Parts: sequence; structure tokens; C-alpha cells
Amino acid sequence: MANDNDTAPAEACIFNEQTEVTFAKGDGETKNKFSIVGYSGGVMKNHWYWGNLAIDLDGCKFYKKPLPVLESHCTGCRVGFTTKQTISDNVTVEGEFLANDNAQAMQADMAQGFPMEASLFCPPSVIERVLEGASVKVNGQVLKGPGAVFRKSIIKEVSMCVFGLDKNTKSSALADIENVKFSSLNKEHNIMETEIEITNLEGLAAAYPELCAELSEQVKTEVGTDRDLFAALKEACGDDHELLIQCFSEQKTPDEARQLRIEKLQKEKTQLTEKNKELETKKKPVDPAATEFADSANPPIVEGEGKGDKNEEALKQEFAASADLQEEFGGDVEAYVSFKKADAEGRVRIAHQKT
Repeated sequence: MANDNDTAPAEACIFNEQTEVTFAKGDGETKNKFSIVGYSGGVMKNHWYWGNLAIDLDGCKFYKKPLPVLESHCTGCRVGFTTKQTISDNVTVEGEFLANDNAQAMQADMAQGFPMEASLFCPPSVIERVLEGASVKVNGQVLKGPGAVFRKSIIKEVSMCVFGLDKNTKSSALADIENVKFSSLNKEHNIMETEIEITNLEGLAAAYPELCAELSEQVKTEVGTDRDLFAALKEACGDDHELLIQCFSEQKTPDEARQLRIEKLQKEKTQLTEKNKELETKKKPVDPAATEFADSANPPIVEGEGKGDKNEEALKQEFAASADLQEEFGGDVEAYVSFKKADAEGRVRIAHQKT
């Protein structure tokens, strides 16, 4: 079993399941083609470094497309390249042989029946350690410890080789590669196999009392922390409920919330100032010539004038009784009534002509 350090030698990330390589022996488009099942999805027993090992296919991906296909993981021995890469219930690649002498010699050996095998270089980024007596599920199967599961990994190349590499084999492809680094899960806790049937929370607590107690304390701490944070953010955001919800969902600090509120208020103030300027600009311009000679004194409004039908009727009678008014307004009684109303409301200005 691997040690507790989050590093591993590069050759510990090379895997072989005794899988044969198949290729097309025909002519035309099928010539020089090969197919490899690099990993079946099962548990690899007694790996020299990891113990029982499985690669979680849900967290596995290819480094790039196409992938290089080498001989025994040696970068100087290029065999071919992939044309199709699939990760489903297993890892499968298809590809074409190169025209170099080494690749053609390997193809000729296989055509005569040599049982070539496949091997993957698949370094992990996240692993789950499985302790002695514990077990986990991966790819629909059960892996019993001691061992490990590669929960996230990247297939960087595929090789054709006589045998898979073991701890005593060091290929030139890995000679200059430093130890592979990764993150570990479950360093302290592993769920042990148990015959207890868990149908409710009470059953879970009975099966795993220490784990449940730890989780309960963690939930209490997180809930209390969230309540305190919400109260502090509410004070910082004031009556801005929209900002409060935003800050709480993003887990902002009270100081950050205050700063956001200040910025928001400043922005609203700027927008209001710009709006007022826009309205001022849209006002109808005043003729300078009219204002220069306008009488600055507003004429007094006579109480009762211009208000109601009775006053309008009185104005019409006044107009009918005055020949001067009739002459001044060209006999238009409505013009006279409108003038009197405007005069009473202070909308008449007397312009003085310069001499």
C-alpha cells in the first residue's frame, strides 16, 4: 500500500491488465489500423504500489486528442496515434500505425501472432485511500482495502508492450518525470463494511455514531455562523433587501457589504443628477429678445376674474358695451376673453419698445 504522502513515483501510474492489442490484417482503409482496450473498469489486484486499485471512469479523461501510442512508454519509440478515444464502461482507443521501421516491425510481429499487450500512463490528481478492512464502490464494483481509487485522473499516453511495467522497470519515457502529485480523500475516515441495514437516520447513527456526531457538530457550527453573518449583513445593508440577499449568497463580509451599499448609493445619486441635467436640457428655450424687454413686475391677479362661467359672461357683456374694446380686438369677443384670463393669471407681459 502507498504511504501517506501525496506523491507517487511516475512508474506507479502505469497500468496493464493483460489486455491484447487487436489490429486489422486486411488491405485498403483497414490496413495499419489497431484497437486497444486500455482499461476494463475492473479492480486491479495487488498493484505493487497502490494495493488493490481502480480508476473511476466518471473522473477519468484523455489528456488530448489524438494521443501518442508508444512502445513500452518510450518517447523515442513512436508506434502510432489514436483516431478514436472513448471512455464509457471501459477505456478504448483506435488508431493507425506509423510508417517508421519500428512501428512496421511491431505490426509485422503481431500479424504473425505475437500477443502484444496494452498499457496506460494515467497519473491521478485526486485519489481515495481505502484502509485495511474497508471497502468502496467504483464503476459498479466493490474494492476492498488496502488499496486506492483514482477519483480524478488523466490518460496521457497509450503504449504497446510485451508486459506491463512493474516496480522494477524504469522506462526512458519516465526517466525525467518527477513524482506525480495528487490530493487525497479519506485520510482519516473510511466507511467499513457492515451488515447493518440503514433505512433511516437512527440506523445511520447506530452504524456510524462517531461520524454522525462529528457531522452534527459541524452542521451546528455552520448554521450558527450563517445566522451571525446574516444579522451582521442585515445591519450593513440597511433597508436594501436585494443587496442583503446578494451579499449573503456570496458570503460577503459586513465591511464588503457596506462598501457595496456605498457604491450603489453613489451610483444612484450620479444617475439622478444626470437625469436632472437631461430634463433641464430638454426645457423649451426662452427668446432672449422677449426677456430683455419684458416687464419684470407681474401684474396682480384680480380675484374672481377668469374663473367660472359667470366672470366669462361678464367679460362678454363688457366687450359688447365698449366700442373701443371691439375696435382693439377686431370685434373678436373670444380673443378679448382669452386675453383677460391670461392677464389675470399673470401670463401677459408688456414689452417696451426702445426709442
